[in-house]
Amino acid sequence: MTLPLAAAILALPRTQFAGLDYQSVETGELARYSVILTASTETLYQKDIAILESVDKHRALLSPLFQDAVSAILASRRKSLTAGIGNREDYTNKDTYTHVGNGLKVHNVTGALYVTGLVNSKTVIAAATQPRKVPNSSPLVKAKREVEARFSLPSRKFRTFKLDGVKGARVNGDIITFY
Repeated sequence: MTLPLAAAILALPRTQFAGLDYQSVETGELARYSVILTASTETLYQKDIAILESVDKHRALLSPLFQDAVSAILASRRKSLTAGIGNREDYTNKDTYTHVGNGLKVHNVTGALYVTGLVNSKTVIAAATQPRKVPNSSPLVKAKREVEARFSLPSRKFRTFKLDGVKGARVNGDIITFY
C-alpha cells in the first residue's frame, strides 16, 4: 500500500534525503542510492545553462554535431525555464502524475509511488545480469547525451525510481530508507 507510506513520509519534518535499494528492471543491477528529494529542477537547469554557455563560447573547438547538440540542449533548458518545468506544450508526462511532496509522486492511473530526485551517491550491490539495450538514437541525440556526460551537466543526475513492493520506511534523522 503506497499511499499510506507517502502520507507517512510527508508527515516527517524537513525530509531531504531518501536511501533506497533499487533493482533495474532492464539490467537486473541492484544498487543502493542516496537521493536528494528537495533538488530543484529549475536550479539544475540554470546550472546546466551556465556550463553550456561557457562551452558555447568555445564552440569553434567543437565539431558541427557537438555545436548543434550544445545549442539544442541550451534551447530546451531555456524553453523549460520560460514555460515552467512540466508546462511545455511538448512535455510527454503532463497530467500523468500527482505530486504529493518533495520528490514524491503518484501515477494517476496505476497508483504506483515514485521517488524523484538528484542522485547523491550510488553503490552497486549486485552487478547487472543483462546488458543494457543500446538505443537506436539519431546522431544528434547521441551527441546530446555525450555533451551531458562530458560536461557533467547537473541535470543528468536527476532520476525517477518506481517503488514497487515498498512496505514501509525507516527514518534516521532526515534520511528515509525504503525497504
